[in-house]
Amino acid sequence: MAGAQEPAELDPVVVSASRVPLTLSEVPGSVTVIEREEIERRQVVHVADLLRSVAGVSVSRSGTAGSQTQVRVRGSESNHVLVLIDGVEANDPASGDEFRWEQLTTFDVERIEIVRGPQSALWGSDALAGVVNIITRRNVSGPAASGFVEGGSFGTVYSGASAQTAGERWTASVGAAYLDSEGSNISHHGGEDDGYQNLTVTGSAGLDATEALQFEFGGRYVDAENDYDAVDFFETGLPTDADLVSDTDSLFLSSIAKLSLFDDFWRNQFKVTYADSDNDNHADGESSGSTAADTLGLYYQGGIEFAAGPGLAQHGLTLALEHEQEDFSQRGAASDFGDPNQDQNMDNTAYAAEYVVRAYQRLVLTSSLRYDDNSDFGNEYSWRLGGSYRLSDRGSRVRASIGKGHKAPTFIERFGFFPDLFIGNPDLRPEESRSWEIGVDQALADGQVEIGLTYFRARLEDEINGFVFDPDTFLFTARNVSGTSHRKGMEASVTARLGEHLDFGGSYTFTDSTQPQAQGGHEDELRRPRHMAAADLNYAFAANRANVNLAVTYTGERDDVFFPPFPADSEVVSLDSYTLVNLAASYRFGHGTEFYGRIENMFDEDYEDIYGFSNPGVGAFAGLRIAFGN
Repeated sequence: MAGAQEPAELDPVVVSASRVPLTLSEVPGSVTVIEREEIERRQVVHVADLLRSVAGVSVSRSGTAGSQTQVRVRGSESNHVLVLIDGVEANDPASGDEFRWEQLTTFDVERIEIVRGPQSALWGSDALAGVVNIITRRNVSGPAASGFVEGGSFGTVYSGASAQTAGERWTASVGAAYLDSEGSNISHHGGEDDGYQNLTVTGSAGLDATEALQFEFGGRYVDAENDYDAVDFFETGLPTDADLVSDTDSLFLSSIAKLSLFDDFWRNQFKVTYADSDNDNHADGESSGSTAADTLGLYYQGGIEFAAGPGLAQHGLTLALEHEQEDFSQRGAASDFGDPNQDQNMDNTAYAAEYVVRAYQRLVLTSSLRYDDNSDFGNEYSWRLGGSYRLSDRGSRVRASIGKGHKAPTFIERFGFFPDLFIGNPDLRPEESRSWEIGVDQALADGQVEIGLTYFRARLEDEINGFVFDPDTFLFTARNVSGTSHRKGMEASVTARLGEHLDFGGSYTFTDSTQPQAQGGHEDELRRPRHMAAADLNYAFAANRANVNLAVTYTGERDDVFFPPFPADSEVVSLDSYTLVNLAASYRFGHGTEFYGRIENMFDEDYEDIYGFSNPGVGAFAGLRIAFGN
């Protein structure tokens, strides 16, 4: 169940909560791990929909599948969450440093790690509130192939195939998936459906040159196109049918070399990554503007580990050097109000260190420090301290962490220009955050039941508001908000083995996220639900050939903003709470053949994540998976 800790006896290794791998019971912060088994049980197509069940994570989607999707952690902004895909930082500088969640399907995803809390000391600016680490399917022991095809509501057809092979010292894999959906209507009026297409192509290779030297290569290409509706600024202020299309191409490449020296005492990793995005918008078949960005990253990490006596079981130091070069461009039609055509660039060099101590077989202490030298914003320090202590061998432990992070203003916030809507502010300052958390994990009934409870608080200085009305230009702009924004809350989770074939998982999150008001005092931040909950019930039977999964997610009331037609002022509106119920079932015939089906939004809930933007109703889907080899 997403949102809950894994059983202690499994103790999976987490690679994104530290510079060195830690087991889940050693991590001082809050981590949720979603494995491939859960993805297949729930049959979720988009990764963002999986995250709706994770404690502390809220998801906002502006309409049907393929529409802009934002993921927030503990009341943060969506560009405060770093997304890694096989080690590549995938946030898009051409989309306000947000990750394009609407483009990420579960096609080749093996594992997802969601690390909540300040991670800037480890991973830099975009990790102010957390990290989502996507690990794709790679390692194989021999030739294998698989494929699937499914269809269903909203004219949806989804299919894909992959193949892997391996030798004594090498592995290789390739895969592709295509999703085509006629979609549903984003606006509440009219009859035009807003469709979506997504082509994802992946490839990877690995080579063990020697026992001490390994190479890894990876690539991912996504070509996505989605229809969307315009907003009627003259009569209703709400979405209305329009012939608008967004076409996005994304490319992620990585090359990694790992070198172990002196009998594994000194471990080195050299990594080169490249990310490229092109976002083109069209209105009535004609180009209406575009943004593009590419990021070249050069990374070195070296670590040494010591073993010292019975008390201090192990301690290690990791040092890292990173350099990133970002280039941004925008194209569009110039007018008397401004010219969007521009090219910008920025580079950042970072130096990081982490010290990890494992003591008395129960205590783990971590400390991290990072120094960023940015070409545009000068110097920034980030730090984090954490500790985890097991009270007993039966799964009881306490954990805590505290840290400081920062988020650099985006190219869009500083330089973006969208006619009749937005103009950037080049004088923005970085946002700065200080946060802490304390948690307790407890195993009961010989590990058959596990519960977790976490309390967190965060203070954000110089928060950037990207929707400030500028009376000089009559456009919106971005500004640093004076005062302090506050975020606090609680996360609770439970997993339980109710029988030999029946498993339950659940989570609840309370989040209080406020920002300063211009006239004094504080107000709730937009699109942050105070209450969220999730439950997952899974039943496997017929010698585990058959499986039925019931997933329920609840999103509480939250505020949004409505911009009525000029000259009326904007107003805060309340979005109703909603509950989504999904039912999935599958049956495996022999080795490698499986039929499956699901019902999404089973009770046809009418809901909005963004005011005025309608989400799809009930949908039914069925498919077939076939696998050969391993």
